[in-house]
Amino acid sequence: MRSSARPQPLTVPVAGATPRDRTPALRLSGVCKQFGDEVVVEDLSFDVPQGAVVGLVEAGADGEASATAAAMAAGLLPPDEGQVSAFGVDLWDERARARALVGSLPDDLTATQHMDASQALACFGLTRGLDAETVSRRVAALLVGCGLDATRAMPLRD
Repeated sequence: MRSSARPQPLTVPVAGATPRDRTPALRLSGVCKQFGDEVVVEDLSFDVPQGAVVGLVEAGADGEASATAAAMAAGLLPPDEGQVSAFGVDLWDERARARALVGSLPDDLTATQHMDASQALACFGLTRGLDAETVSRRVAALLVGCGLDATRAMPLRD
């Protein structure tokens, strides 16, 4: 699956950074992902410096590679090959520690569109590693605080 020529990771210096704090906020190194016979991401490597805001843009029509790369970068999908780390912590070898360091804001809520607000918030809380009791308490407080308690059972898509 890997090509013989390996591109160097893209690094962007951060103004005022000292050698001690140059650990990338996010590093993908030699990341590959395949679904069946289809190679979706092949040998992707890049660094995101601390303090940077990043978006993945793809020239293809379906956005499959960028969505897959984003899912691997967020720790939602393990790569078949390669490594993903946040602030030097491997997302798959040290999952609990890495979860405290990584967050994502999906632009497409396909996975939660048929859930109601309380279910979607619970899903996000549980995937971030919060315990069920904390999630339940925080979801209730958020719904009341945002004035959504009366619509809590309405699917997000509506």
